[in-house]
Amino acid sequence: MFNFQSKKLKKYLSLFVILLMMLSTNPSFNSFSADNEGISEHWAKQTILSWLEKGFISGYPDGSLRPDNNITRAEFMTLANKAFGYTQKTSMTFSDVKTDAWYANAISIARAAGYISGYPDGTMRPENLISREEVASIIMKIKMLEADPVAANIFEDSSSLTWSKGAIGAVAKTQSMNGYPDNTFAPHDFIKRGEAIVALDQAEKYIEVSVTPKASSAPSESKVTATTKAPSTTTTKTPSTTTTKTPSTSPTTTTTKTPSTATTIPSTPIVADAHYVSLTGSDSNAGTAEAPWRTIQKAANTASAGDTVYIRSGVYNESVTMNVSGTSGNPITFTAYNGENVTIDARNQGIPINLNKQGFITIKDLSVKNSTYQGIGDMSSASPGNYSLGAHDIIIQNCQTDSTFSSGIGFNSGKNITIDNCTIQNANIGMDQEALTISSVDGFTLSNNELLNNRKENIDIKDGSKNGKIYSNYIHSFDDDYQWGTPAIYLDCFGMAQSNIEIYNNTIKDTAGGSITTGIMVSNEVTNGGNGMTNINIHDNMITGTDYGFLVEWGNYPEASQWPLSNLNYHHNTHEGVRYLDVRVRVGTGYAENCYLQNNTFSGGSQNISFENGEGGWAIIGNS
Repeated sequence: MFNFQSKKLKKYLSLFVILLMMLSTNPSFNSFSADNEGISEHWAKQTILSWLEKGFISGYPDGSLRPDNNITRAEFMTLANKAFGYTQKTSMTFSDVKTDAWYANAISIARAAGYISGYPDGTMRPENLISREEVASIIMKIKMLEADPVAANIFEDSSSLTWSKGAIGAVAKTQSMNGYPDNTFAPHDFIKRGEAIVALDQAEKYIEVSVTPKASSAPSESKVTATTKAPSTTTTKTPSTTTTKTPSTSPTTTTTKTPSTATTIPSTPIVADAHYVSLTGSDSNAGTAEAPWRTIQKAANTASAGDTVYIRSGVYNESVTMNVSGTSGNPITFTAYNGENVTIDARNQGIPINLNKQGFITIKDLSVKNSTYQGIGDMSSASPGNYSLGAHDIIIQNCQTDSTFSSGIGFNSGKNITIDNCTIQNANIGMDQEALTISSVDGFTLSNNELLNNRKENIDIKDGSKNGKIYSNYIHSFDDDYQWGTPAIYLDCFGMAQSNIEIYNNTIKDTAGGSITTGIMVSNEVTNGGNGMTNINIHDNMITGTDYGFLVEWGNYPEASQWPLSNLNYHHNTHEGVRYLDVRVRVGTGYAENCYLQNNTFSGGSQNISFENGEGGWAIIGNS
């Protein structure tokens, strides 16, 4: 097998293949037959042949269609534009979309159609693979379906759904997309070409009718199913030396992190199981749209499972402590009403939103500032590895934190925590903590967040936290004069080791100057016994301008030799402008097992790696 060391050569070869595949919309471009396409017995055969006849798709240079290959975001936009007949273009300024790129027109058309908008850092990431939940979100937008999170509960993995749950319910209800035979939807799996074609075909044909979703059945062309699921991204004990890039599974349709200011408000809808809070209200009121409560605390004392609390615009000078919980499938939601700007200002007298060991709570579209501890979260109890002391089943989405004494968002214990599309800035201004703290948490997702101008560590995962994903976050402008080696993302045992964590598609830029900074740091400082850190998969991250790219430390605790670091795979990451070492490893011979540095692109080349205690336990493969 050829090993292309030139990044540019790989890029141009990839673009050449894509051009050959996408340029022709004429089904006669290649000579097709169901037998030689690998689709003669494929479940999506009839739809694929129909699309060939319409000129919506063409094949690869070898005459194959590869319906079970994953596709990129740009390829999906091309298919969607053809399926729905979109042709109108609009201007765009994505930093990673050149005007002469083959997909530039497709992205311009998609933007004009309004079904995709890009990432908070100004990128579109057209060559990233696209996930099933992203496709569900796009189809919901195109067909203007009503979000239906309840309908998504038919899937066994519905508890793992966050931002996309309403969209997945909507497409399942209309049977544009369905689940797999094991009754899962697999939202984070990358969609296959055949699945995407059938999903778009079914969506294009859909007419508003009453449909009952089906969770699973044998593959057929009335639904998007497959006989096998896309492979999991969980690190195996022996990572392949030809690991394929696994790009973003992040949301694509969010347009902004800051709720827009509504200049006019339509007549207030009367929503069942809804409560309302307004600065013009009174806590002696009924909490209705016509007679709202005055404080958010009143709602936090009163709401029941399944309720939604709508908060009208303004600055609320209070610190809110949750004293109620939702239930599985019936969370309590606290959200700004109709896109209005809502700020909770604790005036340095408390915690803006203290989740107080409660569960099944969703916090959306709120801003908090001026805390005496964290901005949002539950940091009241801490015991390494004890996951039952804090809040659980929490979603924090589209929120902003500013000027918090400790963490902007933080948990000292808990289960099933999701933090998505939030902005955390000026955190940790008075305490030795981190901007986003996940400590002793079992099950977490940190996605699409922006962290900037924070002191010390930005994202810190510690004290035995496990089973988590950290992806598509934008971390920049470190305020790094407070700690040597400040990392953007830090796996910090701090007493008990982490396990089963995936870190991918994050963008890290050190633009603040000051003391030494690090892109990603892993510290196997185990002090309380047990096991060392294990099953850590770090891939497809972009690290720019830091002093160190990737550091592997053991802190000040030689006990690490008793509990070695194991099954760590650092692969397909890109470093640019790293000032010192791309990789510095102190956990080496005798301290590491089955660890890999492979297929990365380093600022200083493949030799800009330092092992201070030997390379035993590490494999260094294919870096450039």
